[in-house]
Amino acid sequence: MTTTTMVDRIDELRVDTSTARRIHELVRSHASTKEIQAVVAVDPVLASRLLKLANSAQYGSPRAITSLDEALTRIGLLGTRDLAWALALHALGVERGPFGGALQRHGIEVAAACQVLAVSLRGVTPSHAFVVGLLHDLGAQLFLELEPSDYAPVLAQYLHDDEKLMKAEHAMFGVDHGVLAQRAMERWLLPRDLASAVGQHHTVIRVVSNLPDLPLKLAALIHQSEALLVGWKKSGQEGRHEKLGEQLAALPVNRILRISPGRYASGAERLGEQLARLKGLLQG
Repeated sequence: MTTTTMVDRIDELRVDTSTARRIHELVRSHASTKEIQAVVAVDPVLASRLLKLANSAQYGSPRAITSLDEALTRIGLLGTRDLAWALALHALGVERGPFGGALQRHGIEVAAACQVLAVSLRGVTPSHAFVVGLLHDLGAQLFLELEPSDYAPVLAQYLHDDEKLMKAEHAMFGVDHGVLAQRAMERWLLPRDLASAVGQHHTVIRVVSNLPDLPLKLAALIHQSEALLVGWKKSGQEGRHEKLGEQLAALPVNRILRISPGRYASGAERLGEQLARLKGLLQG
């Protein structure tokens, strides 16, 4: 099976992307905020989640935002487009057994970690951080949705070993989950910067010279957010995080982000609260 074959099969997916597609077309045609608001308003779940996101600390609103118009202004039309796609796709594979649920939960965790670290990065918006974190394992979710009987045993064996997982995927499907996610996101016309970041986050150190600044930062952000999450869980979550901050700052990928040990430690301190918010938003 080839990369092209797998990407072509995304049309088989039983996922409602109609609202995201409509918003995408309106943004591309330079529609007004009111036109996009009208589309969001008829999708109460999306409207509610955008309002909650606009009121989150990441968007820095000095007062409570109570109207959809204000929410879209705060998030921005491009951010609204990207969030609509992410919210439509993040549950892919969840009905395919326990691995689908595990991938979805991990996406929420990494999105929270990306958001707490993104405050240290110039040019990275809250929407960027949320989308790439939530969709960073989209390729694995696609494999699970399209080939559940073949892919579930692969996940069972290699779920916690990315290198072996990607080799097994390539041997079985002709493509690994990073590349599949990138091709699928490009097919859906999501921003290339976000697609590249998701596609390259496992190999970011090897492709530094080939990526522009934003996708490079976002790929490194995903990589470091996963490392933050692992360290946070090992430290007991409520512990002191100075040592974890020093460890993360010393990793080779941090040469791209240049986040200080103190910023990593601060992110770990805020991770539990941010994760609770996102779980309430996406699983409530």
